Amino acid sequence: MQFGLFQTTEQSDLFVATDLTTKTVPISANSPAEICEGTKTFRRLDVPFLLWIESRVANIDNAYRKGKASASVHTTVEQRFAVIRKWAKENIDAALLEAMRRNFDPKSYSPPVSEPTPPVTENWSIAMHEAFEERAAIMEFDGGLSRAKAEQAAEISIRSSFNR
Repeated sequence: MQFGLFQTTEQSDLFVATDLTTKTVPISANSPAEICEGTKTFRRLDVPFLLWIESRVANIDNAYRKGKASASVHTTVEQRFAVIRKWAKENIDAALLEAMRRNFDPKSYSPPVSEPTPPVTENWSIAMHEAFEERAAIMEFDGGLSRAKAEQAAEISIRSSFNR
């Protein structure tokens, strides 16, 4: 069965976070490209994402060989990548993978990024809430940040200004 940039024999998609944790989700026509859970964003594994992950794993391998990454980090990455590699071998067309590998530049790929968690403001004074809303709005509309990132930056600013 062909589905997007990969071929699947099972009726599930593999979603992967940048820390290489995975989720298997049944395939559906309205399945999202990304799933957010808490502070993690899982992206459906496709060929470009797999190639980007391979480049990151290679970087960890190099760092480990040079003594710049611990054995525990290297082992964790290898264990998590083994799950991804197994799924990819079973579900991604090898010829397509090799064709795309020749022209892939990992520096041009945008990995999934989680939006910041909402700020905790329930114990703030009215003045703090007003200052927070004003700063977040300025950062969002004048600074071009997403609402979540603007609120995160505003929360840091308010907490430092009001020493809380």
